[in-house]
Amino acid sequence: MIFIMLFWVYAAALFYLYGLLFVKILNKILKTKEEPSFWILLWLGLIGITIIVAYASLFTKIGVAFHLSVVLIGIAYLLFDYKYIKNATMQFIRKLPRVSTLIIIFFIVSSSTVLVFSAREHTVAWRLVSYDTAFYHLQTVKWTKEYRAVPGIGNLHWRLAYNSFWFLSQAFFDISIFNSKSFYVLSGFIIILMIGTCFSGINKLSNKKMESASFIKALLLFSLVFLIRLLPSSSNDAPAGLLIFTVFLLSIENIKRKRNSHFYDVLIIILCLFAITIKLSTFPLVLIAGYFAFNLLKKKDKKTIYKNALILAALSLIILAPWFSRYVILSGYLVYPFPQIDIFDVDWKIPLEEVKIDAITIENWAKKGKVITRKISFDEWIWPWLKQNLTNSEFLKLLGVSSFLFLISIFINFKFCLKYLKKYWILYLAAVLGMLFWFFKAPAIRFGFGFITILSSLLILPFVKSIAIQKKYLLNKSRHWRQTQDKGAR
Repeated sequence: MIFIMLFWVYAAALFYLYGLLFVKILNKILKTKEEPSFWILLWLGLIGITIIVAYASLFTKIGVAFHLSVVLIGIAYLLFDYKYIKNATMQFIRKLPRVSTLIIIFFIVSSSTVLVFSAREHTVAWRLVSYDTAFYHLQTVKWTKEYRAVPGIGNLHWRLAYNSFWFLSQAFFDISIFNSKSFYVLSGFIIILMIGTCFSGINKLSNKKMESASFIKALLLFSLVFLIRLLPSSSNDAPAGLLIFTVFLLSIENIKRKRNSHFYDVLIIILCLFAITIKLSTFPLVLIAGYFAFNLLKKKDKKTIYKNALILAALSLIILAPWFSRYVILSGYLVYPFPQIDIFDVDWKIPLEEVKIDAITIENWAKKGKVITRKISFDEWIWPWLKQNLTNSEFLKLLGVSSFLFLISIFINFKFCLKYLKKYWILYLAAVLGMLFWFFKAPAIRFGFGFITILSSLLILPFVKSIAIQKKYLLNKSRHWRQTQDKGAR
């Protein structure tokens, strides 16, 4: 456990350095002076390092030598830009809010729980919570550590062609670099990152700062119990879900601003694109990315439009180029397993019929929990799926309750709900489309918990706000009545 804690501190330090570098470059390009939160800074560091690893994996193995070279670049940056890093760190410390003792205790208990689950015996945990980790996650990480991207490796095992950037992050941070035994504890680190984000929202609520994002953070905290149970799996389900949460939280804060920040517009787009490289089920996030891209291009000055378009194109290319390249190398397809996009003719290409079978098998497994290599009808899977999940899934129960509360909020304060939906329409639309995409393509709960939870939170939010408005109204009426009574008594 101590070793895992030390690893988390080490990873946080590396993410912090690269995150600061990322922010400095982004501010310089956009000519802004934004200072994102500590939690977002660590996400940016993870994104930056993972993209570096993705490019490197095309040419070399991700071993000890490469890991140390990335660390040395981080140290060199620390020495070169020490004054900026020191000032930024002091700024973070000065901005630290007052936190109640109770919240600190809850954060420590939550983080300790993550630590305990992360330290579980891995072979037992994988059998219990993540079949895919033993099936192909570990092998993918091992191949990445031992070899550069291998042309046609998907012919050896279809799942080795699955190209999640999360496996590259796991390979880079596989702590067998420092120990003889492999432990994949990066998932635990990002869960603690989200726990910290959630408690920051709860802290604001306790200080009577009733912000929409803070309510969402408080509600999301309960969903993290599901992710903790998945530890210490190297599955990409956890990072995909947490990135969905992060995108929606940042979007709420950015929409709420009277003047949208171009920095946060670009930041949200980066997070959306990175989420897709982690797991294809996050694809509906492109809707949010498109919304903020439109914000950037919605200018009267043509020069500014061309500049912003060039920035967006360059950032998209930087993130997606190694992702598409790895797919072509591993499988012969631009995206695998999507046989519809068949534009390359290379020697190592996985046979088209096998790709079709793999794509159908994945979809059927999520629907029926069985290996079925033919197309199944809607009636064939929907009733068994409903029977299994409606009573057993906490997430679907949460969605049902939140839908009911949303209907109540419409009756309580219809005008407010309408105003709220109008303000955050893009987020409601993205959450609903995310749910539909999940339901019809691969409706396993672990694939869709991110969109289910965020939609549930968005549905509960108008109810909470309506109750708060109604309470304030009744208090004002009560105060006015008492004042009238006092005047009458005099």
